[in-house]
Amino acid sequence: MNQTRRVLQIAVLFLVIALLAGLIGPAPVQAQTPTPEPDATVEAAAPDQADVPGAVTSTITIKANQDSFISSGFPNANFGGTVNLDLGWQSGSQNAMRILMQFNLSGIPRNAVINSAVYQIYQQQVFPVGDGPMDFRAQFLTQSWNENSVTWNNASYLGGQSLPLGAVPGNIGWQQGNAIDVVQAWLSGGQSNYGLMITGDERSSLGRYRVFASRETGSGPQLVINYTANCDTVPPVANVLALPQFEPDEFIVSWTGQDFAPSGCQPSGIANYDVEYNINGRGWTNWKQRTTATSNTFKGYASNGAFVQFRARATDRAGNVGQYTDTQASTTVDAQPPVANMVPLQEFQTFAAFAVNWFGTDNLSGIASYDVEFQLDGGGWQMLVEGTPLTTYQITGAQTGNSYGFRVRATDRVGNVETWPIDPQTETVVLTYPLVALSPIVPAIITTQTLPVSDTITLNWEGFTAPGTTLASYKIYYTYGSQPRTEWQTVPAEVVTAVFPYLALGLGDGIYTFDVIAYNNLGQFTDINSQFAEFGREKVIVDLAGNIKPQAYMPVVFQEGAPQ
Repeated sequence: MNQTRRVLQIAVLFLVIALLAGLIGPAPVQAQTPTPEPDATVEAAAPDQADVPGAVTSTITIKANQDSFISSGFPNANFGGTVNLDLGWQSGSQNAMRILMQFNLSGIPRNAVINSAVYQIYQQQVFPVGDGPMDFRAQFLTQSWNENSVTWNNASYLGGQSLPLGAVPGNIGWQQGNAIDVVQAWLSGGQSNYGLMITGDERSSLGRYRVFASRETGSGPQLVINYTANCDTVPPVANVLALPQFEPDEFIVSWTGQDFAPSGCQPSGIANYDVEYNINGRGWTNWKQRTTATSNTFKGYASNGAFVQFRARATDRAGNVGQYTDTQASTTVDAQPPVANMVPLQEFQTFAAFAVNWFGTDNLSGIASYDVEFQLDGGGWQMLVEGTPLTTYQITGAQTGNSYGFRVRATDRVGNVETWPIDPQTETVVLTYPLVALSPIVPAIITTQTLPVSDTITLNWEGFTAPGTTLASYKIYYTYGSQPRTEWQTVPAEVVTAVFPYLALGLGDGIYTFDVIAYNNLGQFTDINSQFAEFGREKVIVDLAGNIKPQAYMPVVFQEGAPQ
């Protein structure tokens, strides 16, 4: 019984095969071994790679390791073992036909640079006869498949990203086209290498289809790839050179690198660098990418006080990419200039030589040097000392009667330069004959409201004389109202105060002007009519009767060159 059933099953199977043969109509022409061999000429290797030490340029032919076609007319049939690959639309039988193919690229070194890639496929038949070029579309396959089991139904979902349209001519023989983008996508990992699905013109009204030779003929689809590979498989090392503790807001960052290779192989050399920066620990940011330079200006990225870190990596000419390490160089940005000032001088100098002093502060890097300028009698500025780290300078040969003004600016250790102040920061007048500085009289107005009511006026002063001389005495003058200047008394040098008894002298309300002049041991004395005599002159108002009604009090105005 079982044997009879087995015989019936075999008979039915042969019947089905016969029916299928009738439905299919004329069987596709069996491929003949294609001759001649295809043209494998490809472009020369790229100059950048051909010149790399240890680089070898090769051309290889990779035949499809899987190929098949699928048919919508026979959605569950597998054609992986046939000698033909059909593409397009065969009316009444196969209907839509699509080709699947896959190439094993594992023989190409991982660091290879693809110079060119050409696909080649042998066209055996063109329908209708005399048909012109037929457009086709290639898609990356998205999953693995098997040529011995793939069918229309189980492969319809495999097609992924499409490539630009191509066209296959209508002549018999080897056909070829550019495949470099496909090969690079597979080798770079941009696309998984599951192969391609090829779709032709599937318009049923036209009935256009092509028959190509499969790998079973020994001359199936193939790729001719020209590439340059290098024995250098070791990545280079890069490093950012050390920076000072502080830098201005514009500074140079430099880096260097070294390439390595396995024993017996010459390093290919560094091709380019990538450099990153990190400000205040906020994360690494690309700064320079694929640059061949080994330095650049870092400007405008960080504000004053920012802590900036740098790191670099290198790529060699064989395509090996180094790894970023931790921080390789760091600095703090000092973008603000320092501030400097002069130490105030005495209002006047009685020596031809005297010292000027200054000081400064900086917010970060510290002061490196100072520049000091002077002006004579309010004239133009002249350099006194430049680029000095010192904070003092000895003036010699100062001229009698001249006024000297001084100003200073500072430069910090990263090169920030302070702006010059417009006006003098300190001034002094040089004298070589005696001079008196009379202190302001207090109170400036004596009235009955000034308690206790004073019937005297107190004068206080200080005397100065040139080096090598001594003060001998002071002479005091007063002027009452519009009366002439009157000599009041002379006192020895050790006396520096006097009480003027205006009521006892028979004087009353009015304006009093006092002048004190000095004498030295050489008989030299203050010229009471010179501008410097103003230092020894003060005024006071006595208004016990209350007759003077001041509307406003004007500020004291000193002569030009007088101490402030």
